[in-house]
Amino acid sequence: MGFLTQTRFPGLWRVFQHWIGGTVDKRALCTLKFDGQSSVLEVGCSLGNISRVFVQYKRIQYTGIDVDPVVIEYARKSFSAQKNFTFICEDLSRLPKTRAGFGYVLFAGILHHLPDDKCREILAAARNHIEFDGRLVAVEPLIPRSDDPWFLSQFMKLEQGEHLRTGPELRALLDSVPGFRFMDAEEHLIGCSPFHRPICARFGVYTLLPT
Repeated sequence: MGFLTQTRFPGLWRVFQHWIGGTVDKRALCTLKFDGQSSVLEVGCSLGNISRVFVQYKRIQYTGIDVDPVVIEYARKSFSAQKNFTFICEDLSRLPKTRAGFGYVLFAGILHHLPDDKCREILAAARNHIEFDGRLVAVEPLIPRSDDPWFLSQFMKLEQGEHLRTGPELRALLDSVPGFRFMDAEEHLIGCSPFHRPICARFGVYTLLPT
């Protein structure tokens, strides 16, 4: 599936993700730890695939950031009616620090594309953009377990991320990031279609609090 990328075919990629990529269930996981914080920062927001779930919260200020100018332009057009949504093409480490920071910082399906050292670097950069009582949430696909459904194991062979980790491995990585303390971790099975079937992936939801 390497030919079908968000940069080459953004519209087709979005449709594929909605019908076969588990978008509906992923969105649910990305708001599992959302408690109505007034400001949201999504790191690696892509086309706004996950961003859409935050439209229902009318009073929040949402900011999506990604280094890919193609997907950011697509997201800006898609969300032009949402005046409380901002999309920025920038590296997180270069994002100007706001006075208050963000209450909810989301990493949705980003870390399995990055080696450990780069993960620590970008997560440490996020510490500069979070409120003192905010939270960072990472939602990530995990290496299938031996007791997972057969279809899940086969479907995950399509995953393009080169740094998939087990639940314990990802927990250990997140635990090693300075400036945060671990709050909790959960694992969930998700379906690939809007109908939540068939089960296609195991995802971890990890919450960190700033120290």
